[in-house]
Amino acid sequence: MDFTHFLRLIHAESERLVKHYPCDNMDRETFARAVKFADVIITSLLLAERMNIDIESALTKKMEKIEKRYE
Repeated sequence: MDFTHFLRLIHAESERLVKHYPCDNMDRETFARAVKFADVIITSLLLAERMNIDIESALTKKMEKIEKRYE
């Protein structure tokens, strides 16, 4: 299974999580927001892969830039 297919499966299952597996340590609304947030991350990773962006490198460079701001 390639990375794109794997991410698509995760994305497809996220909505089902809210309905079938409510989290015990947070209310349903908070859990739903967490799942939506995960959807944004997954979609961003899919887009980066489609655009041939090395997301690990991009994130590392961005974090270094942010760290320099606060030195």
